[in-house]
Amino acid sequence: MGRFASKDSYSMIPFLLMVAFADTVLQVSAQSQPSCDSKVYCQGKLLHVVEMSRIFNDSKTFVELKMINDEQTTLENFDNFLRDTNHKRSRADLMKFVSDNFKQENEFESWTPTDFTDNPTLLSRIEDKTIRQFAQDLVKIWPTLARKVKKEVLDYPEHYSLLPVDNGFIIPGGRFTEFYYWDSYWIVEGLLLSDMHETVRGMLDNFLSIVEKYGFIPNGARVFYLNRSQPPLLTLMVSLYVSATNDMEWLAKNIRTIDTELRFWLNNRLVDVVKDGIVYKLAHYNSNSGSPRPESYYEDVTTASVFSDERDKAELYMDLKSAAESGWDFSSRWIVDEYGGTRGNLSALHTRRIIPVDLNAFLCQAFQKLSEFYQTLGDYPNAGFWSKLVKIWQHSIEMVHYNRDDGIWYDWDNELSQHRRMFFPSNFAPLWSETFDSRNAEILGEMAAEYFITQNMMDYHGGIPTSLSHTGEQWDYPNAWPPMQSIIVMGLDKSGSYRAKQLARELARRWVKANLIGFRQTGEMFEKYNVEVPGQNGGGGDALDMNVILLVYVILHLVEEVHSQKLTCKSLIYCQGDLLRVVQMAGIFKDSKTFVDMSLIGTTERTLKNFERMMTKTQGTPSKNDVIEFIQRNFQASHNELENWYPTDYQVNPPFLRKIKEVRIRNFAKKLLDLWPNLGRKVKPEVIQNPFKYSIIPVPNGFIVPGGRFREIYYWDSYWIIKGLLICGMKHTAKGMLENFFKIVDTYGFVPNGSRIYYLDRSQPPLLTMMVAEFMEVANDVLWLKNNIQHLEKELRFWLNIKTVDVMKNGQKYRLARYQSSDDSPRPESYIEDIHTASRYRTEDEKRHCYMGLRTGAESGWDFSGRWFFDGQGGNRADLSTINPTRIIPVDLNAFLCKCFLLMHRFYSKIHNHERAKFWLQKYKEWYKAIHDVLYNEDDGIWYDFDVELRVQRKHFYPSNFAPLWTQTYDENDARTYGRNATRYLHTKGIMNFEGGVPSSLFETGEQWDLPNAWAPNQAFVIFGLDKTNDPEAQRIAHTLAHRWIDSLIKVATDTQEMFEKYNAMFKGMYGGGGEYEVQTGFGWTNGVMLELIEYYFIKNRNESAEP
Repeated sequence: MGRFASKDSYSMIPFLLMVAFADTVLQVSAQSQPSCDSKVYCQGKLLHVVEMSRIFNDSKTFVELKMINDEQTTLENFDNFLRDTNHKRSRADLMKFVSDNFKQENEFESWTPTDFTDNPTLLSRIEDKTIRQFAQDLVKIWPTLARKVKKEVLDYPEHYSLLPVDNGFIIPGGRFTEFYYWDSYWIVEGLLLSDMHETVRGMLDNFLSIVEKYGFIPNGARVFYLNRSQPPLLTLMVSLYVSATNDMEWLAKNIRTIDTELRFWLNNRLVDVVKDGIVYKLAHYNSNSGSPRPESYYEDVTTASVFSDERDKAELYMDLKSAAESGWDFSSRWIVDEYGGTRGNLSALHTRRIIPVDLNAFLCQAFQKLSEFYQTLGDYPNAGFWSKLVKIWQHSIEMVHYNRDDGIWYDWDNELSQHRRMFFPSNFAPLWSETFDSRNAEILGEMAAEYFITQNMMDYHGGIPTSLSHTGEQWDYPNAWPPMQSIIVMGLDKSGSYRAKQLARELARRWVKANLIGFRQTGEMFEKYNVEVPGQNGGGGDALDMNVILLVYVILHLVEEVHSQKLTCKSLIYCQGDLLRVVQMAGIFKDSKTFVDMSLIGTTERTLKNFERMMTKTQGTPSKNDVIEFIQRNFQASHNELENWYPTDYQVNPPFLRKIKEVRIRNFAKKLLDLWPNLGRKVKPEVIQNPFKYSIIPVPNGFIVPGGRFREIYYWDSYWIIKGLLICGMKHTAKGMLENFFKIVDTYGFVPNGSRIYYLDRSQPPLLTMMVAEFMEVANDVLWLKNNIQHLEKELRFWLNIKTVDVMKNGQKYRLARYQSSDDSPRPESYIEDIHTASRYRTEDEKRHCYMGLRTGAESGWDFSGRWFFDGQGGNRADLSTINPTRIIPVDLNAFLCKCFLLMHRFYSKIHNHERAKFWLQKYKEWYKAIHDVLYNEDDGIWYDFDVELRVQRKHFYPSNFAPLWTQTYDENDARTYGRNATRYLHTKGIMNFEGGVPSSLFETGEQWDLPNAWAPNQAFVIFGLDKTNDPEAQRIAHTLAHRWIDSLIKVATDTQEMFEKYNAMFKGMYGGGGEYEVQTGFGWTNGVMLELIEYYFIKNRNESAEP
């Protein structure tokens, strides 16, 4: 497999796996191919005579008419009509017969979804005013497409071709007056984005009722569609709904029906595929109904007229219906000439001989989802059945469809036994469905992106074409269809390749822009667009449908993807722009953070207009008083977006407190405990209602803040806060905080530095998975873990995709992580300070590089330290203006990630998802080796940061050097050796001479993460890191350091009645200083670490609590 994962994991293939497949299909109950027996709407002489007379321009018109009488009477009337006209009827005669026996009647009644809102939460996540308005205009279309079947149709269904259902639904639009199968997937996604959960449940219930009656889902909700289905996306729709609502009761009630629909495909659509002498089972589209499609009867008869043999005509009709089943009706994709190419017209259609990439990818993904459903519901035999099929399909897709030379998947010609090496967006479906070995995600994404570019797809600004063949068919060039944009964009974005992700975002921007252009010009949305002219509707095929919102979701989702889930903030008030610059540079506030924490009195637009008026009035040079007046009129003071919150699980005297025997320590622990309610906050309801007035990111649950100027949630602080809460028995509060993080990850794809929009350019040390591990240690809530593990996966994927880099050492290439912000402007919360820092540089490029370095340093949590400085020789004897953290591979960051990967392996093993467990174990092993080979120094017995430019370790003392001890990222058999080496290193650096704690560095720069400051997390790394090695000397040193820290902080607290964010390492009982702001009190993580030390040394190991 070359650069791909080893075939060893597929050692069952080919023989044993095919035996396993044979065993599984035997478990699927036999089921006959469905069809429609109606002699009026589906087959027979009446249908033929009426349709071939061309009474109606659109064949679909007749088969949607209501029969005035029952079918038998109607057929008798037709026989009488033929006899009376002696089989020589005129067009007028036939029109009279139709008007006497049929009636054009609206089968639907007006229906407004009860859960419709024109202001869903999606809109609050879109900063750009134009795009937000566009999204809102799209949302407002839902009621115009809402339908409900009339009671008369429900009571007398035999008079209609419509399949009656009980619940309201959304239709595509235009000539498509009923609901359609695969269209509904994207409609459902759009509805969920629009907060319309009840409507989605009703639509799913409609589909399930159809499955219960017919055993499958037809193409659309008409009896004449009962000879075929459409791409099998029901299980994926269910997955979307369950993910959005966690409605497990509904899932449990309907799981068997969902199962039935997939078994239909296994029973009726599988075929043997032989490649390289191995037989695989895969699916193809296959309708065995050898008659013209009723809704396109005349067109099909005309297409088949080139054949004289009725058997040839029947074969073509089956291929036409099979192509309609694919959803691609019609395309050169199904045309096969004598050489296996795509030249010809619809008479050369050979749909059934083609094994489609997308169909098999959809099925594989559906099998995976169904397996997960059964697993969640505790039905492990059925979970295992479908999981087995996932492995079979995934392997078959790789072996049959994937072309390693081109780096893409292709349809397979089952007669010529070869790939159809033509460009179709469906080639990317396995990326969208994630039906590949996850270990190959990055390289598959890279190769797919390369294939896309080499096919010159970036030349088209109106969308991605459906093919490169000009046939006149609607699923060919130059048409672009929304589902195909979604499959390519989301597929590339899901891959493990950074390049693919960037390409996806550019394609998404183009598609949104093109649709916006068209919407502005016509006020309409179309089912397809012209790739050559952005915004122009497409053509070809049977009909052009105005007013069609075939897949509103694709636009809504891409709008959110491009304008919401981003690694920066575009707010022209809180994040960038002239208003921010003018206010901050006026120097009104002592702390730059004060302004960006204020809330608006009016709307964003009004505030910006008022600012423009002020600038015009003052000719662009407002005085300090002008700016003060502007702020007073347009902003409210900070502190008004949060309310004090008293944790409901707070206990005055929790069990852990009673276990502390030493009175002095117990009294101090009680004071720490009493601080939690003082630090409790909750977002006010008005913030959730009007998020644009605030810089705060709203979250649903109460939380604990660090304290002081840090009035919101902070990412890595929360690890030690949650640790402290759990020690105090406050499990519910900890759980709420974790679920706040999940909400943020779900919204933005990562956890920002803090819960303010101006932090959206960066994250902080990735400890969310470790927080969950601490909670699980106490709660062991496996169902909760199962329901939320996707958020942990998403956050870690963010780090793997965005923050990793190749590292060369000794001729060997490794992959490791670094901190990196791509925003090159001053930090809003430290605006004037950043301007001052960069003022030494003359060029804008140099300043922007400095700003990016400052933001990146803030992402590290060490803001700031000489750890990130570079002098001319690559050392750290410099100042803040030389900051360049992206040049450094940090020890602690990679140790954190390595630990998280191992935890993910354990989590997935706990919920029996062995594929994902295997993936994360492999990632752990890769990181473990890289950390040892690149960062560990055998001579010094410690880990060091690595300079990627000079390719050398930075041999300076920082407590972060001990992070791999804390995360136990070493061979446990050598734990004591690592402990002894680290202890020796501590003594060599003179760290035991510091009475106030382990210093942040041995270099005094004036920055707060340098000498003489000591921070609580760093004490935890060193103390618990040493203790975990089980080396006696290392544990003795850890014990000494722990007691020094405890005693020093008790002294400070006694003297000041405060807990501080940092302390002075050089003197016992003194708080710290330095940095950009005054020392803060509170303080969340200081309290958490202190509680952890007290629990460990005065409860768990209380026999050793005395200072040695």
